[in-house]
Amino acid sequence: MRLSTLRQRLETSAGGDAGFTLIEMVIAMQVIAILMVIAIPSFLMTRIRTNIRAASADVSAAIPSTELYYGDPKLGNNTYKNMTLATIQSLDPATKLEAVVVSTDFTTYCLQMSVGGHRSLVVRGLRRTNAGEIQEDVLGNCPAATSL
Repeated sequence: MRLSTLRQRLETSAGGDAGFTLIEMVIAMQVIAILMVIAIPSFLMTRIRTNIRAASADVSAAIPSTELYYGDPKLGNNTYKNMTLATIQSLDPATKLEAVVVSTDFTTYCLQMSVGGHRSLVVRGLRRTNAGEIQEDVLGNCPAATSL
């Protein structure tokens, strides 16, 4: 008896006005479009900021290895002479950099990394720039060794 009552209800409700009108569908699509217009630029900016921070983190993570090189009497002996990406990676294999530039007098260095087209670099040592802080989203590369 109960099953027949349920079947009766389903049959009577199926014949009525069910579904959405064209106007309701258009309004729903407009609301979705407005939300997308708001969300997509925010998402893209988040990706850009993430790439910039990743490049800066890679440069920041390499600084202790360069200072270790400088202070090691067998490697740098209070100089950055012969410091290359390979020597930094021998001290810390997880180091991710694009470029290591050392000045011609071996007192200043530049570390550079790009992630997703966004470049970060730092110039440290005797003639550091920007107070030795990491410069984010720069357009140029590390200066030439003669310019450091």
